[in-house]
This record gives sequence, C-alpha cells and structure tokens, in this order.
Amino acid sequence: MDSDGDQYLRSGDAVPLAGRTGEVDAMALYAGQSAGLVREVLSAEAFVGRTAAEVKRAMTGEF
Repeated sequence: MDSDGDQYLRSGDAVPLAGRTGEVDAMALYAGQSAGLVREVLSAEAFVGRTAAEVKRAMTGEF
C-alpha cells in the first residue's frame, strides 16, 4: 500500500518506492539476466575513464 492508500499485488508490476508499506521486500525488482554479469561496481568517474581509455586503445590499434 502507498501513502495514497492504493494497494499493490505481490505479483503485480509495482516497484518499491518511498512511501510504500507492507511487504516491500516481496515486491518486484527488475534486474534481468544481465545482473549476474556484474563483476564490480565503479564510480561514474572510473567507468568513464576506463571506457575512454579502451576507446583510445581501440582507435589507435593498441590491443
């Protein structure tokens, strides 16, 4: 249930947001199969820096 009194089914497509109450842990969390491919969590700065370096190497033929 949310702060407006709307109810959500356990098997529904509502996602847990601020103000929702009840069994929030049982609500749907969409991650997909790719979630299992995550090996590390990077800051945006580290991700952009690494990606830029990879692009530079690819463009200059430095594999």
